[in-house]
Amino acid sequence: MASASADRPIRQALFLARYAQLGNLALAAEQAAVSKRVVHHWKATDPAFAEAFAEAQAQAVEVLEAEARRRAVEGVEEPVFQGGKQVGT
Repeated sequence: MASASADRPIRQALFLARYAQLGNLALAAEQAAVSKRVVHHWKATDPAFAEAFAEAQAQAVEVLEAEARRRAVEGVEEPVFQGGKQVGT
């Protein structure tokens, strides 16, 4: 069975990949099976992780900005109801 420290690089890489995609620390930590507290500990004690975290955060911001622009330009379809029935979008 692998120790927690041997598993750390895998969990860090998974967390960073998910964080870059999601832009949400809590969800990324959950998907990497670590706590937010552990992520904050890594940032405080591991300069390489802190740098990688900053890069993942910058990627996440770009992803979120792109989605905001897409929604602003293309819009988002939402159902339209009349008399309790959907009549369009």
